[in-house]
Amino acid sequence: MKAIYYNIFGLGHINPTLPVVKVLKESGVEIIYHSSPERRELIESAGAEFINYGYDDYKASDFNPGQNFVLQTIPATVGLLPFLTEEFERVRPDFIIYDSMAIWGYVLGLIYNIPAFCTVTTFALSEEAKQEMFKKHGVVIDEANLRSIEYLKEKYDIELSLSQCLGAYGKHNIVFTSKDFNPPVKEDFIYAGVVAKTNQENTIFLIGVLKEVAKNKKIITMAFGTILLKQDPELLCLYKKLIEAFADDANYQLVLGVSSEENVRALGELPANILAFPHIPQIEVLKYTDCFISHGGMNSINEALHFGVPLVVIPYNNDQFGNSKRVNDLKLGIELKKEAISTELLRQAVLTVLDNAEIQKNVKLMSKSFTSCKGLDGIVNYIKDNLFDHRSH
Repeated sequence: MKAIYYNIFGLGHINPTLPVVKVLKESGVEIIYHSSPERRELIESAGAEFINYGYDDYKASDFNPGQNFVLQTIPATVGLLPFLTEEFERVRPDFIIYDSMAIWGYVLGLIYNIPAFCTVTTFALSEEAKQEMFKKHGVVIDEANLRSIEYLKEKYDIELSLSQCLGAYGKHNIVFTSKDFNPPVKEDFIYAGVVAKTNQENTIFLIGVLKEVAKNKKIITMAFGTILLKQDPELLCLYKKLIEAFADDANYQLVLGVSSEENVRALGELPANILAFPHIPQIEVLKYTDCFISHGGMNSINEALHFGVPLVVIPYNNDQFGNSKRVNDLKLGIELKKEAISTELLRQAVLTVLDNAEIQKNVKLMSKSFTSCKGLDGIVNYIKDNLFDHRSH
C-alpha cells in the first residue's frame, strides 16, 4: 500500500504527524512525504521517503511574492499541480494525507477521487473564526488568488474559497488536540490528542532526579520549543529572570530546556535547585511538572494539558497568540506579554497557577478531555477503517 503526505514547512505542522507516519510505515504503508529540504532528516527518521516540491529551492512565496502566507497557498497550488499530478499518476497512491494548510493536497484528493485525510496541527476553525482572523490581519483576496480560483474551477470544476487557506477540511479531518480545548466548530472532526513519543535524550538521569525531587518540591519546567531560542537568542533573558526568581528556593526545582549547549553555558553557574539542558524529554518531564512555562506552541500546550499541568504562556509569534489566549480564556493558566516580564511578575504568575484552585480544577478536567481522545493507535485505525469503507463502496 502506498500513500503521499503533503505538508508545509513548519515544525509545528510536521512533528505531530511523524508518529502516525512511523506506525503506518511499520504496518506496511510506503509513504512519500513532501515538505521543505531542511526537514528531510526529520521526515526520513520516521521511515518516510522525503521529496521536495518539484525543485530544491521551492517556496510557496514564489507564487505570490510579498504577500501573507495565506494569500500564497492557492497560487502555489496551481503552480505545483503539474509536478504533483505527474507524480500522482506515476506513483498511484492508495490514499493521501495533507496538512490543513497544504491546500494542494485537498485539491488532489478531489481531482483523483481518492481517500484523503486532512491533519490539523493548529486549531480547527469555524468559518466565522476564519473571517475574524482575516479581518484582524487585514487579509483581502487579491488578483493572484482570484485568477487561481477561476483556473481550478474551469479546469477541474473545483470551487475554492480563500477561507480554505486557513483550513481546507475534507471528509476525514484529524485534529491534534482535544475537542474541549479546540474552539467550538460545527463540523465533525476526529480529535487525536497527543500522539508524540518521548525523546530519550537525558531521560533516565533526569526522570530519576525528578521522581525524588517531586516528593517535597514543586517542579517548574520552562521550554520554548526546538528553534525559537536559535531564532532569537535574546529570549534567554526570560530564563535568567526565572532563575533569579527562584534561585536557592528550597521549595522549587527548575528544569530548563534551552535549545543548545551554548545557551546552557550562557546561563552560568546555576543554583542547586536548577537544572538546564540543551533539550529535555518534554513528555516525560511533564509527568512530574507542576507548572509549565511555554512560548505557546500548539504541541507544547497540548502535551502540558494532556498531563494536567497548568501553564504560564509567553507567546512570541504566529498562532502562539491565539493558543495563549485560549489557555487564558479557559483559565488553564496565565498569559504574559514578553515585553512586560520582570522577575517579580514571572514569580507571581508561577505562584498563581500553582495555588489557584480554579486553574488546578480546570487543567484536571482538560486532562480528561485529552486522555479520552483517539491517540496514536486510534488515529491509525481510523485511517485504515476508512480506507476499507472507501473501497467497499
